[in-house]
Amino acid sequence: MGIRLGVLISVNKTMSKALDPLFQLLRTVPPLAWVPIYLAALIQNESAALFVIFTTAIWPILINTAVGVTQIPQDYKNIAKVLQLGHKEYRTYALTK
Repeated sequence: MGIRLGVLISVNKTMSKALDPLFQLLRTVPPLAWVPIYLAALIQNESAALFVIFTTAIWPILINTAVGVTQIPQDYKNIAKVLQLGHKEYRTYALTK
């Protein structure tokens, strides 16, 4: 989920402007602050623990993915346009170089 959102944010400027401030705000909340909220909402300890782990892990994944995708060299993007590569072929090419 973090990878998909990170790619979406980095590719779509409108989504980036809309969601980035929200993500920057939410990532500053310490993981332990979410525990009481999750316990009250989910009642089960196991589900609350999984959501705390998810909340802790999602922000670094999302932000690093967005930064990584925005730092793909323009040459790769130009080559993909010239060769008329689809998304799958482009990802394969970009990851092997």
